[in-house]
Amino acid sequence: MPRKTRVDPPPLESFEIEVNGEKIECEVRDETCVIKSAGYANRELCSDRLWNSIMPKVVADYLDVNGRKNVPLSKDYLSSPTKFANQVMKWGVHFSGDLTSLRKDYYPKVVREVQIFENAIKAKK
Repeated sequence: MPRKTRVDPPPLESFEIEVNGEKIECEVRDETCVIKSAGYANRELCSDRLWNSIMPKVVADYLDVNGRKNVPLSKDYLSSPTKFANQVMKWGVHFSGDLTSLRKDYYPKVVREVQIFENAIKAKK
C-alpha cells in the first residue's frame, strides 16, 4: 500500500534575496508551519545550536552597524573551517566535541549567514 503523501504547511511569508549574484528563496515560518520531514529532530537541534549559541558570538566579533569589522588575521577564525571549529570548542558551546560537524556542517552556514548580514547592512545604507 502506498504511503500517504505528506502535505507541507505553507510559509507565513516567502521572498527572494540576492547573495553574490545568486538568488536565494527565503521562507518565514514559525512553530505552526514547520516542515517535519526526515531528520527533523537533528535539523532543529543544529538550528538551535547555530542561532542561539554560535551566531551571536560570530556576529559580535565580525559585524557592527557599519558592516564588517576589520579583524586581524591572527584573530580571524572564519578564515578556515579548522580555526572556526577550534574557536567554537574554546567557547564551549558545541556539545558533542566533534570537530568534523563544526567544520563540515556549521562553518559553511556561518560564513553564508555572515555574508547575508553584511549584504543587508550595505543595502540598508
